[in-house]
Parts: sequence; C-alpha cells; structure tokens
Amino acid sequence: LAAHGHPDAAVVSLGVDAAAEDPNSQLLVTEAGFRVAGAAIGGLGVPTVFVQEGGYVTERLGGHVVAVIEGFAAQ
Repeated sequence: LAAHGHPDAAVVSLGVDAAAEDPNSQLLVTEAGFRVAGAAIGGLGVPTVFVQEGGYVTERLGGHVVAVIEGFAAQ
C-alpha cells in the first residue's frame, strides 16, 4: 500500500512477535518470512527508520530482527 502512495520516508514499528516460536502468535512467521518482509520494505526505496518494539522469545528475537535488516539491505 505504501508503494502506491509514494512516501518520502518510512518509520517501521518492528515487532517480531509474529514469530512461529512465539506462543502468543497465531501468524507463525519464520526467519525467512521476516527476511521477505524486510525486502518488501527495502523495495520502497525510501529512507527508513526501524523502531524495534516487540518479540518475546528472547532466544530468537535477535535472529528475526537481523533477518528483517538483511532483507531490507539486500534491496
């Protein structure tokens, strides 16, 4: 949706609490899925700020955040 509005910048509230490992999540997002999401955001081609704000399985939190940033950076 943002790609159609031609934004000048993006602020992303990066919650990785949709992770498959999170017992409260029904979304079951994998590390690969977070990477795809990051690539989609990076594909906007605008200056972007990520504000990390969610994720409750601390053993996996870092990997999911890194996956988003890797996907973003690959664009």
